[in-house]
Amino acid sequence: MSVNQYRFPAVQEILHGVEVSDPYRWLEMRDLPSTEQWLREQARRCNAYFADCENLATLKCRVREYLDVTVVDQPARVGNRCFYRQRNKGQEQGSIYVREEATGEERLLVSPAKDGAFASVGIHRISRDGSLLAYEIASGGEDRKTIRILDLGSGSTIGTVGRGYARGFAFFADGDGCFYIQETGMSKNEHIVWRRRFDEGDSDRAIYRIPATPGS
Repeated sequence: MSVNQYRFPAVQEILHGVEVSDPYRWLEMRDLPSTEQWLREQARRCNAYFADCENLATLKCRVREYLDVTVVDQPARVGNRCFYRQRNKGQEQGSIYVREEATGEERLLVSPAKDGAFASVGIHRISRDGSLLAYEIASGGEDRKTIRILDLGSGSTIGTVGRGYARGFAFFADGDGCFYIQETGMSKNEHIVWRRRFDEGDSDRAIYRIPATPGS
């Protein structure tokens, strides 16, 4: 099944002064019915091919032995806290943890499982005192991400930045808010830096704007 049969227009981008055409960009949108159909067709073809392979069960067992291990990445130390992402043996998705160095206590902060089997999470930013975590969540391997801000003290989400291409994020020095740049497609003609105070909810204010230009 060809991607061209869906007749999605190719995305044109300027990368380092060169125009690049990407006819597969729509496959990053995991919630499209056409993406699901394409994936199912590829899975059918893959299964049909491997059904004729000898000793496949042995190969699958060996590959699982190599890959199904505990993996830790994205380590970050802030104050007396160590943040990291960890995928344990037998799991398909990695979760975000924090370890208190004073006590050695480990806590699970974010699990992507509640957002679906194809969701993934990653550490985006940590506040200066380690009390706030901005983490990103994506679905199906797409580049667009939603950013959620977690208060470690209460365990509650105190803010969300809508899904888009993350271009910048910084907490206030006092932790009372943040600055961010998130390209959602709503403002295609300009780049905007947004300011948010957590005590004002998701009421954001644009503090800097600059027109978008080819390649900017």
